[in-house]
Amino acid sequence: RKISALFCFVLLSSLLASSFASAENPDSSVIYVAGNDDLYPVEYYDFSSKQYLGMMPDIYRLISEQTGYTFEYIHAGNINDQERTAKNGQAEIISAYPDGEVDPQYLQHPIPVTSIKSGEEEKTINIAFTEIASEKLIADITQALNSISDNQKLTLLVSHTESKRHDGEYLMWIYILSGILLLFLAAAVI
Repeated sequence: RKISALFCFVLLSSLLASSFASAENPDSSVIYVAGNDDLYPVEYYDFSSKQYLGMMPDIYRLISEQTGYTFEYIHAGNINDQERTAKNGQAEIISAYPDGEVDPQYLQHPIPVTSIKSGEEEKTINIAFTEIASEKLIADITQALNSISDNQKLTLLVSHTESKRHDGEYLMWIYILSGILLLFLAAAVI
């Protein structure tokens, strides 16, 4: 009886110690992301599958394979809460935001990922880190993101344009991205 009580005490102590250690670990493997719910095909929230889709979630999967980090989107749905999330320190990464759409005072180390044309204007799409992101996390993610080529990013964009929404305004993306891909291929051949 004393042995089983001692065994239970040791088991509970080790479980509590491991839970406190993981709570204190600033380099946790789960990275919280504030996504852009309406930037198709770069990043968007799909209500039928109840998840974020697009180039950025695919890029996070590639980064996850390289680094071991797991990316978890917060505030899923049709409300873009990126600035409030950055201000309140609720996520480490603010994802797929066009220049000027999130106050830069809440962001650090912005990284341009791609650019899109909106009317006559071309906008740079970035990811950035908030104040709660550790320097190690920033370095790891930046290095992994920089290892993804522009050609890979373009392929991911095209795959989402072709496989998902084919209605109205999104059909235009197919033509634009196909033209860019052809230019890339022509430049590679030359």
